[in-house]
Amino acid sequence: MSFEERQVVQIELAKLGYYSSAIDGIFGPSMRTASFRFNTDFKDSADLTQPRNVRDLFFTLVDMNRKQAARKAKSAPSNILEPMQPIQ
Repeated sequence: MSFEERQVVQIELAKLGYYSSAIDGIFGPSMRTASFRFNTDFKDSADLTQPRNVRDLFFTLVDMNRKQAARKAKSAPSNILEPMQPIQ
């Protein structure tokens, strides 16, 4: 998993409230704990020392956040007023 992918996992875990440390791309103790907590809640407690399992976690997080964003967009009020045009 690349440095950038690890940063995305940290960001996505932070959005879900599982990670609160620096977004540094390092798979250290805080990241392992956050990944384990997320995985226990949503997946199957896979061994996150294996790169394949971390990659699966990455794609699960991205997918969950896309679905969450789509639900928020659907529930946004549809009666938002258009900005007023200046009188000429």
